[in-house]
Amino acid sequence: MENITVRVGGHKKLDPERIVYLEGDTNYTKIHLKDGSRLTVATTLKILENRLTSFGFFRVHKSSLINLGYVKVYDATRSVLELTNSRMVVLSRRKNKSYQEMQLLLNAN
Repeated sequence: MENITVRVGGHKKLDPERIVYLEGDTNYTKIHLKDGSRLTVATTLKILENRLTSFGFFRVHKSSLINLGYVKVYDATRSVLELTNSRMVVLSRRKNKSYQEMQLLLNAN
């Protein structure tokens, strides 16, 4: 079976399954991995979003992108997602609505 990797910056490639969430910071992005480590790359969050969306990633805020496979709890009243690493991520108002619509579609199938 072939390993799937995505270029995240320079010559660095990662398996999307290892990525829990990403935080954008101007022209840099902090990538938070499943093992608890963090990697900073000189690639914008927008570029990484384009590369990772097809692997189940969702933009929850202008500065955050999450791997939907690591969502543990969704609190719709507070617009907050709790990830499996106990990180709490706030959804923007617009993205909260998009997330709810996406969940309805996924649950319908």
